[in-house]
Amino acid sequence: MKITPTDCTPQEIAFAQTLYERYCENSDNQNYQGNPCPTWTELPLAIQGHWCACARLALNASLSLTAMATREAWCAALGHEDAPPFPDSDIANYLAWFRRRYGDEGVPKEAS
Repeated sequence: MKITPTDCTPQEIAFAQTLYERYCENSDNQNYQGNPCPTWTELPLAIQGHWCACARLALNASLSLTAMATREAWCAALGHEDAPPFPDSDIANYLAWFRRRYGDEGVPKEAS
């Protein structure tokens, strides 16, 4: 599915614009053909959508890395090294496992 700016959150659009502007700065404001880069608002919506797709991917990767680092730090601090690893797409299942096992406070539940 192609992403258009109307599919994106305001944060994704702002980040996409920032990425595009950094690209322009880094390329001496020239596109791959050597022509001047248009401003963000001059870009066709389809091209803005491509940048939004990149921004969404980058933001999601950042959130996944943050979640994994937070999980590792939390588990280490609480002495829960036995927590199973989880893939990036499975954060919700991991949190459900953690709550079942340790509750919201991170205290091991008594075996029943």
